[in-house]
Amino acid sequence: MAEYDAIGPSTQQITTSQGSTYRVTSWCGLLTPETAEVWARYTGRFYAGTPAITRNRFGKGWAYYVGTVGEKALYRALLLEIFPRQGIPAMDMLPAGVEVTERTGPGGSYRFIFNNTLHGQSFPMNGQTVTLGAMEVLIQTGDGQWR
Repeated sequence: MAEYDAIGPSTQQITTSQGSTYRVTSWCGLLTPETAEVWARYTGRFYAGTPAITRNRFGKGWAYYVGTVGEKALYRALLLEIFPRQGIPAMDMLPAGVEVTERTGPGGSYRFIFNNTLHGQSFPMNGQTVTLGAMEVLIQTGDGQWR
């Protein structure tokens, strides 16, 4: 990083290499990548065109450097890129407050679906609609059965 600027509550914008634009705040790290690819650049004022997020090959994976603080949608987009690269299924249709985790062991495979909110949620998952009440948990076995 060549320099950084603490911008406090002011906002700037960044645009990803895929063309999506997001608001950022707090600070703007002015990155000077040598071997890294630029994933996003600042678009406004003094920062225009300067890399804001980079990625670089590291071992069998990728290392990302985020030089600013973004809105939630930015992190969601970043994770939706990273997950498939690492073979992690991305569940981008989940509403806010819903969490899915899987456990596999000698006794079988189980998927736990948590609704961590105080209201009901419905969403598509694997070709069906899942409906959860407030603070409800569903468990799906490896053969697709619900418990």
